[in-house]
Amino acid sequence: MRRLIAGVAWAGLAAALTGCSMEPGAAEAQTGDGSGTIALAEFPDRPYWGDTHLHTDNSIDAFGFGVRLGPEEALQFASGREVTATTGLAAKLDRPLDFLVIADHSDALGATRRLYDAPRILVRDPTLRRWYDMMHEGPQGSQRAIAELITAASNDELPAALTDPERQREATRTIWDAHLAMLDRYNRPGEFTALAGFEYTLMPDGNNLHRVVMFRDGSAKTGRVVPYPGIDTAAEGLWDYMEAYEEGTGGQVLAIPHNSNLSNGLMFELTMPGGGPMTAAYARKRARWEPVVEATQIKGDSEAHPFMSPNDEFAGFGTAGWEL
Repeated sequence: MRRLIAGVAWAGLAAALTGCSMEPGAAEAQTGDGSGTIALAEFPDRPYWGDTHLHTDNSIDAFGFGVRLGPEEALQFASGREVTATTGLAAKLDRPLDFLVIADHSDALGATRRLYDAPRILVRDPTLRRWYDMMHEGPQGSQRAIAELITAASNDELPAALTDPERQREATRTIWDAHLAMLDRYNRPGEFTALAGFEYTLMPDGNNLHRVVMFRDGSAKTGRVVPYPGIDTAAEGLWDYMEAYEEGTGGQVLAIPHNSNLSNGLMFELTMPGGGPMTAAYARKRARWEPVVEATQIKGDSEAHPFMSPNDEFAGFGTAGWEL
């Protein structure tokens, strides 16, 4: 069983990976099932450094913003291997990360990649065809397409092809199984931990209630589920999914609230989601499955705000440019 390692997200990894490709001939030789462990001290005194929120070309937004690398290139880079950017520049970390969670969006996993690669004649939905054409125009057109897609998702107006449960379930299973097998190959206990995970993208009325879900286990357990969708679900459904996973597999999983600064206050509202006083059972359930919260990342800070802490000169960190 993998040892869940706590650490801080390192935003530079995503930037360095954008537009990169694996160094030719650098094939990965490790094999395994992701279940290896090492003995830990009773009172650990070493911090571990890694990234709990990395997107690859399997995420609908990341692909549109220019990411053309998959999970393997991400694992190569995080574990200290050199990758080559499409600009021709080599990129390599001075020190490998201790762990990586590739947290691609569970909704429409791999969909923009599939749309981009499809023969245009087979793209019959007019909205999807417009996005297809925009993505093939170049970087600026691709970014406009993804901006439209995100707006459509916020307004519950995505084309049916991106929301059809059966179609998405089949595609998600194929991508997830390949992803888990790759994590097992790269996981090296005591050196580098490749953790399974995904981003749960709950976004009512455009408010960000996202969670990063992290598993402690290898594919023998994580392969018994697929990432839980954010479309037409609620946070309590995610917690039920996590509880069923632990009961059904004996594994362990947790969720980290993500970008709560963009939730318009809903991430930590003091009432029930549907209104009325918060119950003790609801509070205990959330604390059980979401024991930690993301403090800061590239999209802003969720720990403080100058409106709430006017005497703290650092309370405005990370807020510039974001609607809070």
